[in-house]
Amino acid sequence: MKKGKLIITILAMSVMLTACNGISKSKKDEKTTEANKTTAAEQTVTDEKNADSEKTEEVTSTQEASTEESSEESTEADSKKVGITEEELAVLVNENFNCARNIFGMSPLPTVGDPLDGGSLYQVDPEEYASYEELYNYVNSVYCKEYTDSLFDRETYDGAKRYYNEDGKLYTNVNAFGAKGYYVDWSGCFISITTNSETECKFTVTGSIEEPSAEPVKEPYTIEGRAFVENGKWVLENMIY
Repeated sequence: MKKGKLIITILAMSVMLTACNGISKSKKDEKTTEANKTTAAEQTVTDEKNADSEKTEEVTSTQEASTEESSEESTEADSKKVGITEEELAVLVNENFNCARNIFGMSPLPTVGDPLDGGSLYQVDPEEYASYEELYNYVNSVYCKEYTDSLFDRETYDGAKRYYNEDGKLYTNVNAFGAKGYYVDWSGCFISITTNSETECKFTVTGSIEEPSAEPVKEPYTIEGRAFVENGKWVLENMIY
């Protein structure tokens, strides 16, 4: 009787152990499956990142290629450039108007101090131009050397020049200025290039004029001009005014 109970007990325990092993294996399988799923998901994310990285590299390469092409096109365009541009000529003409009005016009540059030796020579304000050379170089950046020299050497009706070099300082003869009325208006003037080459440009500048009369009428006023390359820079042949 006791042996029978013992056998039954052993059989019951075997069944329980088998069931436990089945459950344990099932849980292990589940963990393995979950682990595999996690690994697969991580691999998918990694693949997507790699794909995005490849796309970024492709975009960057395309942009670099586009930049290189643009640079080559710009260089090619510059190499085809002939003569002076309209913008460059406009700057030159405007500097010419500054010279005509404010330096060689009807009144001298601003002065400081007392006249030299009690005469009519006054020092030009150094804040305008610190020396004779500085003023000369500026004017020569607008006009050719021959015309620049003529402006500084030109004498007025009484034999006086407009500007003098006294010990490196710039002086002006205040009696050497003054002229009859000037009625041309260059504000908003129109510049038209007629011929243009690597070394020479011909053009016209059109402003307006309104002379005094009982019934004044404003009319177009056009002057022809010429610019050319001298010592590697574009300059005007003479004053446009």
